[in-house]
Amino acid sequence: MAVFGGLILTNGGKNLLAKMQMGKTLKFKKVLLGDGELGSSESEIAMTQLKNQVLSCDIVNYQKLQNGIVKLTFILNNQKLETGFLWREMRSYSRRSRQ
Repeated sequence: MAVFGGLILTNGGKNLLAKMQMGKTLKFKKVLLGDGELGSSESEIAMTQLKNQVLSCDIVNYQKLQNGIVKLTFILNNQKLETGFLWREMRSYSRRSRQ
């Protein structure tokens, strides 16, 4: 099992977090993986989508841990890949409910 540290919450992610703190719920659906690279004048915090999506993985489980940490479990399957890629970017895809 891989554990990823140093992930960055984008401005869009911060907005979703604020809505969750006001009582909205968020259901994680997929993890998107890509191999895009930022240009020198681009900011990862301002990104709204992956630069170059390569794979989409369904989330099989997620848990709320302590201090606002969420553990996402997904299965990375490379059967549909024709060529390998250097995994540089990741995004979780979610659906927000209107509670």
